[in-house]
Amino acid sequence: MNQQQFLTQIAARLGRAKPLQLPPAVELGGVPDSYRERMSRLDREECVQLFMDSWTALTGLVRMAPAAQAAEAIAASIAELKEHGVLERAVYANTPELQSYGVPRVLNEQRLIGVPWSESANGPEGEDAWKAALERLGTSEPGEAGALAGAKWQARSPLLRAVERCQLGIVAPAAVIANTGTLAVLSAGAQGRSVSLMPGMLLAVFPADRIVARMGEAFERLRASHGDLAKLPSSLNLITGPSRSADIENDLTIGIHGPGIVSAVILT
Repeated sequence: MNQQQFLTQIAARLGRAKPLQLPPAVELGGVPDSYRERMSRLDREECVQLFMDSWTALTGLVRMAPAAQAAEAIAASIAELKEHGVLERAVYANTPELQSYGVPRVLNEQRLIGVPWSESANGPEGEDAWKAALERLGTSEPGEAGALAGAKWQARSPLLRAVERCQLGIVAPAAVIANTGTLAVLSAGAQGRSVSLMPGMLLAVFPADRIVARMGEAFERLRASHGDLAKLPSSLNLITGPSRSADIENDLTIGIHGPGIVSAVILT
């Protein structure tokens, strides 16, 4: 069957005598103006509330706190996550922002083993400097996923072997989208992709002014913050609630391709 026969057959199924010769007119392109205007009228409080509604509708956990009480809010969220499963180890983006929120100290106070993700630990030279510290974090023996990987697990970098055994990842998204309940997480340097993808739980910490109403605003903000687009990180992860996967029969499984439990701390 050639292309013309194929199109003729489709046209017949649609009740047409022959295939269209010209593409149909497209009346709308992109976001409808009415929707764009309605979203642009939302103030910060409304954006925060819209995000919380969208996030919790996806079964995400959320709490708000003053920025001065960031450490206390993070500790409370970690305590809440402990109710959802075993939580003994956490990997966190080793950024100045998360350090300023007191993440390393909170993990220590919560009696969790903290694994800082660092770009310097991911290369051949950095591995030597970090190897002893990472081995102390328990990279000698694999967890369940590592055991299934067999010999390939030992070939991974010490950092990845440490992260594989973490139940929680902690990140700071670059932007947060209210109407879909989405975290926009740039993955580069001290915030590698594995931090938000490998553990079964995810905690995002961010200031309220990082929340925008819709997806287009998030892209505009990220573009504006990187004047040289060539320096944009290679990966932007859009995380909308827990990982959901469904087969052709619509059997839904949570947490197959990413965290199955997600939590957010909004700092005001």
